[in-house]
Amino acid sequence: VKEYVFEISPNGTGDLFSAVFLGSYLSTADPIESLRRTVLLTDQVMKNTFDAKSRELKVLSVNYSNFNAEDLPSVITF
Repeated sequence: VKEYVFEISPNGTGDLFSAVFLGSYLSTADPIESLRRTVLLTDQVMKNTFDAKSRELKVLSVNYSNFNAEDLPSVITF
Protein backbone atom coordinates (compact mmCIF):
# COMPACT_ATOMS: atom_id res chain seq x y z
CA VAL A 1 0.00 0.00 0.00
CA LYS A 2 1.36 3.37 -1.03
CA GLU A 3 0.64 6.87 0.18
CA TYR A 4 -0.59 9.24 -2.52
CA VAL A 5 -0.34 13.01 -2.17
CA PHE A 6 -3.14 14.74 -4.05
CA GLU A 7 -3.22 18.47 -4.80
CA ILE A 8 -6.92 18.42 -3.89
CA SER A 9 -8.07 15.51 -1.75
CA PRO A 10 -10.65 13.30 -3.46
CA ASN A 11 -14.00 12.86 -1.73
CA GLY A 12 -15.68 9.54 -1.01
CA THR A 13 -12.80 7.37 0.13
CA GLY A 14 -14.66 6.29 3.27
CA ASP A 15 -17.75 5.44 1.25
CA LEU A 16 -15.60 3.47 -1.19
CA PHE A 17 -13.92 1.56 1.65
CA SER A 18 -17.29 0.74 3.26
CA ALA A 19 -18.86 -0.40 -0.01
CA VAL A 20 -15.92 -2.61 -0.98
CA PHE A 21 -15.75 -4.14 2.50
CA LEU A 22 -19.49 -4.87 2.53
CA GLY A 23 -19.38 -6.42 -0.93
CA SER A 24 -16.39 -8.56 0.01
CA TYR A 25 -17.93 -9.61 3.30
CA LEU A 26 -21.21 -10.59 1.65
CA SER A 27 -19.32 -12.81 -0.80
CA THR A 28 -16.84 -14.36 1.66
CA ALA A 29 -18.42 -14.10 5.14
CA ASP A 30 -14.83 -13.71 6.36
CA PRO A 31 -13.98 -10.33 7.92
CA ILE A 32 -10.20 -10.79 7.66
CA GLU A 33 -10.32 -11.80 3.99
CA SER A 34 -12.74 -8.94 3.33
CA LEU A 35 -10.37 -6.45 4.95
CA ARG A 36 -7.46 -7.72 2.86
CA ARG A 37 -9.49 -7.39 -0.34
CA THR A 38 -10.75 -3.96 0.65
CA VAL A 39 -7.26 -2.60 1.28
CA LEU A 40 -5.98 -3.96 -2.04
CA LEU A 41 -8.92 -2.75 -4.13
CA THR A 42 -9.15 0.66 -2.45
CA ASP A 43 -5.43 1.13 -3.07
CA GLN A 44 -5.91 0.28 -6.75
CA VAL A 45 -8.69 2.87 -7.05
CA MET A 46 -6.54 5.49 -5.32
CA LYS A 47 -3.58 4.72 -7.61
CA ASN A 48 -5.74 5.04 -10.72
CA THR A 49 -7.27 8.27 -9.39
CA PHE A 50 -3.82 9.68 -8.63
CA ASP A 51 -2.45 8.66 -12.04
CA ALA A 52 -5.42 10.35 -13.74
CA LYS A 53 -4.79 13.52 -11.70
CA SER A 54 -8.48 13.46 -10.86
CA ARG A 55 -10.45 14.60 -7.86
CA GLU A 56 -13.19 12.11 -8.72
CA LEU A 57 -12.46 8.56 -7.59
CA LYS A 58 -11.91 6.21 -10.52
CA VAL A 59 -14.18 3.54 -9.03
CA LEU A 60 -14.94 1.95 -12.40
CA SER A 61 -11.24 1.51 -13.23
CA VAL A 62 -10.94 -1.61 -11.05
CA ASN A 63 -12.31 -5.09 -11.65
CA TYR A 64 -13.55 -5.90 -8.15
CA SER A 65 -14.19 -9.58 -8.85
CA ASN A 66 -10.91 -10.39 -10.60
CA PHE A 67 -7.66 -9.70 -8.75
CA ASN A 68 -4.47 -11.57 -7.96
CA ALA A 69 -4.79 -13.20 -4.53
CA GLU A 70 -1.00 -13.07 -4.18
CA ASP A 71 -1.24 -9.27 -4.08
CA LEU A 72 -3.46 -9.24 -1.00
CA PRO A 73 -1.80 -7.56 1.97
CA SER A 74 -1.15 -9.52 5.12
CA VAL A 75 -3.16 -8.83 8.26
CA ILE A 76 -1.86 -9.15 11.79
CA THR A 77 -4.34 -10.85 14.09
CA PHE A 78 -4.16 -11.33 17.83
